[in-house]
Amino acid sequence: NLQYLWRMEIGGNVVSSPALDDSGHIYLTTTDGRLVKILDDGTAGEIIWEYDSGSPIESSPVIDSEYTVYFGCDNGKVYAVDITGNLKWEQTTSGPVKSTAALVEALSEANSRLYIGSSDGFLYAIALANGAIIWKYNAHSEISAPTMFNSGIIYTGTADGQIIAI
Repeated sequence: NLQYLWRMEIGGNVVSSPALDDSGHIYLTTTDGRLVKILDDGTAGEIIWEYDSGSPIESSPVIDSEYTVYFGCDNGKVYAVDITGNLKWEQTTSGPVKSTAALVEALSEANSRLYIGSSDGFLYAIALANGAIIWKYNAHSEISAPTMFNSGIIYTGTADGQIIAI
């Protein structure tokens, strides 16, 4: 018989995948607008901090090597929250951001990027260092599918049934 190790109530629905770091932390986004960092000690979960975006979150969080967490939000913003739960930066798109980002860390932080789609029909390349938009590609259709990066190519899907490789 399988039994769970632990469970906890965090409030708000979780409709995205959790992210895990190498220190035993779980990061969840909720439809009531919170990013929640939880410590898993193997027998129980403990909430370390919460960041409230003020808008429902349907995208899954992604984490960089400095433990900054990135996620999109239904208010059209993309957020970067640092290891202590404080806002590092936010960037605004023209539609809800339900897509899960692809994170690409380069040798130089200046060349590190977050690739994420928006319901406004654009795929965004955002600088990890400061949240600046490097470029945006018009897909002519809502992007809510996860974005992937492999061997220099960015992949995503659109609401009109297209797969895009850039």
